[in-house]
Amino acid sequence: MSETSRQILAPGAGERASDDPARGIAIMAMGVAVFAVTDGLVKHAATEFEPLQVVWCRYAFHTLFLVPAIVARWSRRRLMVARPDLHVARGVLICLSTMLGTFGISVLPLADLTAIGFSGPLVATLLAIPFLGERVGIRRWSAVIIGFVGVLIVVRPGTTAFNPAALFVVAGASLWGCGFVLTRKIGTTDGAPTMLIWTSIVGLVLSSIVVVPFWRWPNAMEWGLLAAMAALNLLSQFMIIWAVAYAPASTIAPMTYLQLVWATIVGYFAFGNLPDRWAILGALVIVGSGLYVWHRERVRRGM
Repeated sequence: MSETSRQILAPGAGERASDDPARGIAIMAMGVAVFAVTDGLVKHAATEFEPLQVVWCRYAFHTLFLVPAIVARWSRRRLMVARPDLHVARGVLICLSTMLGTFGISVLPLADLTAIGFSGPLVATLLAIPFLGERVGIRRWSAVIIGFVGVLIVVRPGTTAFNPAALFVVAGASLWGCGFVLTRKIGTTDGAPTMLIWTSIVGLVLSSIVVVPFWRWPNAMEWGLLAAMAALNLLSQFMIIWAVAYAPASTIAPMTYLQLVWATIVGYFAFGNLPDRWAILGALVIVGSGLYVWHRERVRRGM
């Protein structure tokens, strides 16, 4: 699940004036479809390369794609921030989350991985209490707890269906929740383009430190695959940001769950994987709890 789409699902996502809700919903639906295809490319790339190299290539191409565009359109002023320490900390958390998620995607079926990834906004709900001073009532507490029960149903620890790689995905979603707390703080002064470029640069530096022992030089076709993977990932994030320009986040947030459908389709046709009944049940529980948290957030804010 993309970082940007999880931000839309997390508590307190920013609202913007609705100009064309139908267009916003359509763009959001296409954005999560593109991200599901991206996950398929990541899974394929992770069969040829070590996951850490896949992560490095993602950040390298993101930086390559973003820097000229940001500098040309917004000038260097947009890269100057009041709290670079928060941007660096956020970038580290997101990068570690990406590393763990990429390792998980190399092993787990796409639908299972996507379902577990939806626990990220639930973690963000909990972390918003101590770090952002937000109040969470008994209803949202109950929904979050039920959501984590759904994660347990998908992961199924202690059974023969348990795959330890799922724990990496859970850890990655938790780190993303920590990163979202910083996103909320940074987002009051810095926009999405600024955060994207800072995240890419920090991720590139961090992944460069750890990738060296695992590096294998790609051939021309493999470079093309890795570039396409990064380009589609970036495109999906911009599409989701674009969708919010046409419709409030509270309107398009439920559309992010379409990624489960797309992930199942891509997983089946590309890798022959279909979720079993327990994975489907767990995914439904996670989605249901996430939608309820989203609903209670709308009620709390009087929407």
